[in-house]
Amino acid sequence: MPLKRKLPIVRILAVIVILAVGAMLFLQNKQRELAEICTFNRGEPEDTLAACDTLLNWMINSPQGISLTHRHRMRVFMAQQDWAAAEREVDLAITADPQSATPWQWKAKVLTETKDYDRALESIEQALVLVPSSDYSLEFKAKLLRRLDRFDEIETLVEDAVINYEVGPWAWSYAGYFRLKADEYRSSALAFAEALRVDPKDSYDRRKFLEACQLAGPECPPLFPDRRANYPQLSCEEAVERFDVQYPGFAEGALPRAGYATLHELVERGGSRATALVQASYIATTIAFRSRNPQDFASRLIVDSRMLDCVSGGELYYPETLTDADQRRFTIEHRYGAELRRNLVDLAYTDLP
Repeated sequence: MPLKRKLPIVRILAVIVILAVGAMLFLQNKQRELAEICTFNRGEPEDTLAACDTLLNWMINSPQGISLTHRHRMRVFMAQQDWAAAEREVDLAITADPQSATPWQWKAKVLTETKDYDRALESIEQALVLVPSSDYSLEFKAKLLRRLDRFDEIETLVEDAVINYEVGPWAWSYAGYFRLKADEYRSSALAFAEALRVDPKDSYDRRKFLEACQLAGPECPPLFPDRRANYPQLSCEEAVERFDVQYPGFAEGALPRAGYATLHELVERGGSRATALVQASYIATTIAFRSRNPQDFASRLIVDSRMLDCVSGGELYYPETLTDADQRRFTIEHRYGAELRRNLVDLAYTDLP
């Protein structure tokens, strides 16, 4: 009679470990699959909701994970414009993780979609209680206050934000607006400059910065002073050559009529007549740069500005016989002030291809 062979206990334990590891890997893969469906809203909404439900019922037990999963369900209902269900899910997300500001931010968004602005404001304020420095929450609150026509509160919110927190350009843009409204021109220009350092192509901030700078006159602050040393150095010789290309009829028309044989002679002789000729081109270019597509005039503005430097050291010419003293001073110091013109060049360099 053959002897029965006994399996060593070590082999039995090894089999158990292998099976356990396999089961764990299977569950991990299954959880990952469900999480992808729940997170990315793939397929039908019912499938997404079912995947989220399975995660909530069997696989997730951390407050953060539960809150996040309810927010995924909320997004499904938002896509379906089922706002009552979306609010119910975001409330469950808040309950699961009450110390997180994110669910409160989402609740504010859900309530904004239903135009329940007062409750949305309460929600975003709760988010700010949890994270007072949140740039997203601060901006959201400003937008809600604007919808509610509570502009005085926006001003207080914004001024506190720019002093105490690292905020985005939205806050500096608001600050610039309120300071400009209060006739604080230099301070307004400084605020718009902060916004433009983040997004120098924002058309509103550019327009309002130049407006504040013009009104500030001699007190207009520089826009990008730290960048100026890195701009390509354009010699007067190069400026003359490029000016000639930009205005091919200038050398044959305006130049000889003014008594100059060449552009080089105009630059060398200088004087009021030379300044007036170049100045006319410069002013026309600045108007086009500010009122039309700036990318189309950026290079021309840089050349015209340099030509003015070469002809007159950047000084403008306005005959005293043509304007009264106050108008002349306003034009020179405000409308085409020295720092304003340098700031236009700053903007032009950001618009080059």
